[in-house]
Amino acid sequence: MAVTLRVALCAAMIFCTASAALARGSAPDLPYGTPAQQQQCVANMEAGLHGQSILGSRDTSEYIQDRGNLDSMGMTEYDVMVGRCMDRIYHHYVHAHGGRAQ
Repeated sequence: MAVTLRVALCAAMIFCTASAALARGSAPDLPYGTPAQQQQCVANMEAGLHGQSILGSRDTSEYIQDRGNLDSMGMTEYDVMVGRCMDRIYHHYVHAHGGRAQ
């Protein structure tokens, strides 16, 4: 019984250490990611939307209003997705660096 417990504890410690190392390795090097990381994030986001708009259903007044606001600022839906990706990457970066941006 004691041997089984020790093996289980050793395996758990090794797994946790390996997981932490992998998590640190996948952290972005830059606070907002590289252009390639941003493009990959946007591609993943577009795939998850399944052809829908990031702003919501295209047949609603909210969508039309949001598009009008974007147009008046000179922005597109793609810009919104890039912004959201940059936000996600930034939060991942801060979390991976001990809760602070460097």
